[in-house]
Amino acid sequence: MCWTEAPEKAKFLRRQRQRWYRGCLETLLIHRGMLGNPRYRAVGLVALPTMLLFEVAGPVIELSGYLVSLAALLLGALAPVTFLLFLAIAVLYGQVLTVGAVLLEDVTPNQHPVWAETSRMRRYAWAENLGYRQLLQCWRIAGDWQLVRKTGWGAMERTGLSG
Repeated sequence: MCWTEAPEKAKFLRRQRQRWYRGCLETLLIHRGMLGNPRYRAVGLVALPTMLLFEVAGPVIELSGYLVSLAALLLGALAPVTFLLFLAIAVLYGQVLTVGAVLLEDVTPNQHPVWAETSRMRRYAWAENLGYRQLLQCWRIAGDWQLVRKTGWGAMERTGLSG
């Protein structure tokens, strides 16, 4: 489980997430000699390949899937029922992962003692998978693009953790 200070404004949230994904790609580039190298055991054979697949390639694959499916629908190459089924599976899969994370959070002692708070988090899970997730994938790609363009890291507004 990981806790972070969430920015209060959307533009700062975008910048934070872009920095996270840019840092992930930068880490992979710096340590590319470890990638797939049995000498580094689980880090080289599991952790770094997983980061490459899910954190770097994942956003491109996911957004490409949405765009290709939408284009196929608009061009008549994909039946509307098939498109809606693809969309439903993608959103429900994301929903399962999100609710699973919330449930794992619930087993952490004294994190969310009030049932209403956990219930609210489960409701937010739907919003995450119907718009926010897709936006986050765009921010991930933008973060990677910033590394390619060698732009600065930018300033981050901090207000401190509350509670």
